[in-house]
Amino acid sequence: MADFPIERVRLEVSVPFVALFTLILIGWGWALQYKAHLAVEIILLFIAGISLTGFSNPLATLIVDLNPGTAGAASAANNVTRNLLGAATTAFINPLLTAVGAGWGFTILALANIVFFPAVWLVMRNGVRWRQEKLARKMERRRKREQAQAKDSASTSREDIQVTIPGAVHPKDPEKGAGAVQ
Repeated sequence: MADFPIERVRLEVSVPFVALFTLILIGWGWALQYKAHLAVEIILLFIAGISLTGFSNPLATLIVDLNPGTAGAASAANNVTRNLLGAATTAFINPLLTAVGAGWGFTILALANIVFFPAVWLVMRNGVRWRQEKLARKMERRRKREQAQAKDSASTSREDIQVTIPGAVHPKDPEKGAGAVQ
């Protein structure tokens, strides 16, 4: 599984949805700018919702796939990040629309999608290598931790531990008397 390009498989499906969402975002802005019929806006919102779901679901699945054993924490981190970005965008959009209008405002947001899209391409291209490097680092930390534990346990030998059992005789040296067992 380490050589399987899971990043590419999951993200290839979502690339057309990102492209569609970017185009819909531009259309949505200009539909608002020119006060298009409500039906146009509703249809654009419907398509935007489908495209966002088409991108978000494979991404969430990829996050779970890449974090076995800690999938819940990874999903929670994804949700927090997504919500913080949503809050920042909500705070940013009104001043932007006031300054440049809806058409250009949503076009700017679409351009931001285009600017940040190469990050998806980089993950698709380098994901397997990055995952293998992460696994190698994890294995190296585990090896060092096990070596440190082995040193600690070697310094505590069996001769250092003495247990007293009332009425027992030392198996190797009865002269040590009753009760002393090492």
